[in-house]
Order: sequence, then C-alpha cells, then structure tokens
Amino acid sequence: MYVPVTSGSELVSAHAIGYRYPSAAASLFALANVNLAVRPGEILKVSGRNGSGKTTLLRILAGELTPTTGHIRHDRRLSPVYLDQNSASFVAESLTVLEQVSLSFPPNNFLARAASPERRECVRQLLSTYDLGLEHRLASFIAELSGGQRQIVALVSLLVGRFNLWLLDEFTAGMDQKAARVSRQIVEAAAFERNMGVVYASHIADPEFKVTSEIALD
Repeated sequence: MYVPVTSGSELVSAHAIGYRYPSAAASLFALANVNLAVRPGEILKVSGRNGSGKTTLLRILAGELTPTTGHIRHDRRLSPVYLDQNSASFVAESLTVLEQVSLSFPPNNFLARAASPERRECVRQLLSTYDLGLEHRLASFIAELSGGQRQIVALVSLLVGRFNLWLLDEFTAGMDQKAARVSRQIVEAAAFERNMGVVYASHIADPEFKVTSEIALD
C-alpha cells in the first residue's frame, strides 16, 4: 500500500514492508519486515548478499512493485527514478549521447528549446567536467559505448533531470576505478549539493563512498 503525504521531512519511508513474488510459495518472501526512511540530501546504502532482495526493495520504492505487506509513505512531490547496473532501464541504445542527455532537461528549460549548437555546447561542457572523453562522443550511439560509459551518461542524464529520489542498483558494477570514482562524485553531488535523496544497493564494501546511513538485508 502506498500512502501519499502532503509534506514532511521524508521523501519516502517504508514501514514493515514485505514482498512475495506471485509465483513463489506462500511462505517464501523476497523481503520481510523492512523499515527505512530517506530524506533530501541523504544517501542510504542497502547492502546484502546476492538474492537478499535489494533489487526488489528498490523497485518497490520506485513504485514498480506493490509490497505484499506493510506500507510505503511518500511525499506527494516525489519523483523517483530507478537505474539498474546496465542502465537499460533509463538509456536508449538508439539515441546518441547528445540526444540522451538533452532529453533529460526539463521541458521548460531554455536549453530544451534552444537550437542544436547551444544544446550541444551545454552537454559537451557538462560531460567534459568528468574527464572521461565522453564530450568527444556526442554523436556516438549509446549502443556503441562500454557499460561503464553508458552508466556515466545515465547518471549525468539523471543529474539534469527533475528526479528527486535516485534508486541505483549496483551502479558501479563493471566500471574501472576512474569511472567508478566519477560515478560516486556525481551521486554525492546530487545528494549533498542538490538536496536529492539517493538509495543505492550494493553487495560490496565501498569505504570511499560517503553514505548517510545503511541497512543490511539478510
């Protein structure tokens, strides 16, 4: 059950939620009795072994799944986005890098209505900030990028979008050290500088990542 609230300090909170997939046995729950709260400017890590329900929890918070037990409360202004480790849930392989990032600008932003040169220069400057060479690949299709490059483009697209809750599933998986460091910087900037909420799932320790709190799933 989802309960929207008019205002409050929390973007979303989960209260004793559990989830059982329809095909599973009646006693087999993917999640059981999970409680959490995420506020603007916070990064919550969800840790646990493979198969512990991390992805299921993120999909519930994104509104893709309805909990079997318990309830979710969320701010009426909540705008969540779910990003899996392959970025397949967000980026389109048929788009170029320029098109993918440009489409994320809010419709009322002048850049969304600007002529192509202005839009191209803005995206180029944004990508050049991260020193990964993506600013030279604006005309490349997403399908031509490596997995790590796709994920960086996806995170940059989230950054210029209107989402206020990021739900990230193993978002640095398969990245080299530099790309992983840049990814963490983008996420930390979103939370701590732009006051967004972040929930990310990972089964590995990452002491370099600045998290506000952590919950562990069995």
